[in-house]
Amino acid sequence: MKELFRNRNFCFLFFANLFCGFGQGMTMIGISWYLVESTGSASLLGTTMLISAILTLLFGPFTGTIIDRVSRKKILQMEQLGGFMALALLSVWGWCFSSMP
Repeated sequence: MKELFRNRNFCFLFFANLFCGFGQGMTMIGISWYLVESTGSASLLGTTMLISAILTLLFGPFTGTIIDRVSRKKILQMEQLGGFMALALLSVWGWCFSSMP
């Protein structure tokens, strides 16, 4: 184990993963906290987490095989395109409905 930590690249990878995991955990706590505070109820959070877990269990094995068959570049491009489209849709939706009384 000491030999691994003597390797500089491994140390960078290890600590980057450590800090990334910490950031993701804090983000999940923040999102959950905001959802409970804004709705005043934990039932929406529980329902959202249950649906997310079920979808992950159902579609996880299929996405794993798809990821193995398709090139990484195409997957990243599709992910970026999907994220852009979702952000654009939410922005337009927020802009259209924010001016309503």
